[in-house]
Amino acid sequence: MKEFLSISLLLVFVGAIAFLALRSLWLWYWKIDEIVRLLGEQNKLLAKIAATSAVTMLQGASAHQLMEQPQSDES
Repeated sequence: MKEFLSISLLLVFVGAIAFLALRSLWLWYWKIDEIVRLLGEQNKLLAKIAATSAVTMLQGASAHQLMEQPQSDES
């Protein structure tokens, strides 16, 4: 019984090591890690662009509203 437990633990350990090695090889082959990194960088840049364009749009809207306000002639 003790021998069976030792062999089972050894097989689980070897299986886990093999799984991690094959997973790493698979991710490297399909360049998934690089794709994930690039998509993360792309999301950051898009968020920065969205924030900048939102500020620009708000500034443009307030300037447009100032132009459309009727000017009163108090003379």
